[in-house]
Amino acid sequence: MVASNKRLAPSADGAGLTRSGTVPVWVLKLTAIATVLNVFFFGFGYARANVKDVTAPLQPPVVTSASTRATPAPTPAPALNLRRGVRTTTTTPVTTTRHS
Repeated sequence: MVASNKRLAPSADGAGLTRSGTVPVWVLKLTAIATVLNVFFFGFGYARANVKDVTAPLQPPVVTSASTRATPAPTPAPALNLRRGVRTTTTTPVTTTRHS
């Protein structure tokens, strides 16, 4: 076999073969650093805008006046309507479950 003497032309700056569509490493590193700093400082901005109120109650107060809520009247119809073919059972309901 004969070795081929056809080689690709070097780039204009003499740094080697021409590469199409590549990005220098320093641009990728600079973009990564800028992204990390952006997330870091925007995180601080979000935390500063959403400061915890120390005097806030742990649970909201419960409304106790009966005039604000209407009491529903009980309905004579059953609470559960089963589809045709589904039957009820007379066994006792499950009161405890197995704990792991």
